[in-house]
Amino acid sequence: MPGMQSESGSSAENRMLKAEVHCFYRGGWYALDVRRMRVFNLSPLEAEILALPDREIAMMKLNRQFVQTISSLEEKGLLGREQPPPVKRDKKDVSPEIDTLELNIAQDCNLRCRYCFLEKGYTSGGKRGKMSPEVAEAAVDLLLRESRESETISLIFTGGEPLLNFKTIKSAVEYAQVEAERKRKKAKFLIATNGTLFNDDIISFIKENQIEVQISLDGDRETHDRMRVFPDGRGSYGVISRWLPKLLEDYGEKVELRATLTPQTPDLVASFKHLRQWGAGYVRVNHAGGVEAEFGLADSDYERLKRSYTQLAQLFLEEALRDDISARGPFLRYMLTLCAGHRRSHFCGAAVNMLGVSADGKLYPCADLAGRESCEVGDVWRGVDWRKLSYWRERLGDVDRIPACRNCWARYLCAGGCISMAIETNGDPWQPNHFECELNRHIIELSIWLYAELRRRNPGVFLLLLPQTEVNAFWKGAAREK
Repeated sequence: MPGMQSESGSSAENRMLKAEVHCFYRGGWYALDVRRMRVFNLSPLEAEILALPDREIAMMKLNRQFVQTISSLEEKGLLGREQPPPVKRDKKDVSPEIDTLELNIAQDCNLRCRYCFLEKGYTSGGKRGKMSPEVAEAAVDLLLRESRESETISLIFTGGEPLLNFKTIKSAVEYAQVEAERKRKKAKFLIATNGTLFNDDIISFIKENQIEVQISLDGDRETHDRMRVFPDGRGSYGVISRWLPKLLEDYGEKVELRATLTPQTPDLVASFKHLRQWGAGYVRVNHAGGVEAEFGLADSDYERLKRSYTQLAQLFLEEALRDDISARGPFLRYMLTLCAGHRRSHFCGAAVNMLGVSADGKLYPCADLAGRESCEVGDVWRGVDWRKLSYWRERLGDVDRIPACRNCWARYLCAGGCISMAIETNGDPWQPNHFECELNRHIIELSIWLYAELRRRNPGVFLLLLPQTEVNAFWKGAAREK
């Protein structure tokens, strides 16, 4: 190492132990303290030292520059004389409360998207079906019981295509509002749709009841229609674009547009910019994770998608430096975790505070697992089978209990990934797809870089990103990490 010389026979007093840290270079050196969820800018010499094994650090000759750098790393908590304390568990992550249900309202779809892992419009269980109003009402009753002390309950209407069964959505919303008010709770709703079945009545009902909407739209007409087609092969962009302006009118903050991109998508940033032009409150891009070889990630796809996400991160930075945060992309969830300074213990609410409900009323860790008998954890009439659910909670509530994740530096930001995708790709909920993990680590590095650069160059932008309750915590953490 330039400027450093080893010295044999170093005393025990010089023994230094590194924190669990991930360092990377992106126009400068950055470090993530994995356990403390803190981000630091590093000098080249600091990065060089952290790249060494503990034993070699202890044996370096103590010249003046080395001593100063070691002292700086000690002040940051990245080097120390003692082993770091064990990770403390957050008891609230294993709360028995269930406050969200994903209702598989329609186990059927009017589209036949080429990258979808649900065969021929069916769900993963292989059975078409629509949820009856009676099943939906029983699900609401279950949610009100299991939400216990929670002041808010949430219903997510999904499928398939949930608007194929708008009758049950309408019934469930009206029933939930009445019963929640009776229990002095508030009911929130979200519909995840392909956007092809809107009409005046549906849009009016959505707006009157303040229902959030997530719409799948992959970019411009050519990009979207390449994958998202009707059974006869017609593209669906034209139908969506007909009704989308009416939905967005005075309602954009409640709408998210989501692009699912494949190795065949020519330009991720162009798709993102196209979606943002519609004026929705949030735009999300993610890559397809299906099992079809045509759309599964290979080495060449991984490198191309890495470049695309890097370009998207650069766009985010340029606009966030001007206080424009509309270009949020896939980075926001990781940045907010860093802002809060807390470790994410689980990827999503599946089996933790959320369950999925199949059309016939059976319960699963999430709606994507509907129809998999091995994943059943009860039903809406008899309630949750807590013995079966505990199997999922034991790992989903704590990423350190997932064997494949224990030694990954990104585990407290990624939090284990999607179990449904793991099952589809590897047949094992605890074995994430290798390429998915590599790509997610790249996206997380970009998120760390964005967080560090904005904290340094425009920290005020976080006032636009953070809930007011977390603003003070951010400023305290930012002061510590400088």
